[in-house]
Amino acid sequence: MVFDWLGVVIFFVVFLVLICTLKVSFDFYLIKKKGYMDYALLIEKYNLERNKNHLNTQKVKLLSDFNNSILERLLFITKELISFQNLIFGK
Repeated sequence: MVFDWLGVVIFFVVFLVLICTLKVSFDFYLIKKKGYMDYALLIEKYNLERNKNHLNTQKVKLLSDFNNSILERLLFITKELISFQNLIFGK
């Protein structure tokens, strides 16, 4: 039986290529899995920020309406005071 070094070298080269291919495939799987986890985390953060934005918008709208009602009351009171002043001092 003749011992063939070329066959052994080819076997180890093929074996190393197979191992490297499996390692790269596994690394891609891990990267993909981590990407999905990061994506889910970003979606959760996005939903939280969108809810905060909605709440802040509602608060701003409420305060804007409150300020408008205060200004309307102030203008109404000012008009009434001016009309009373005109009645008191009559022209």
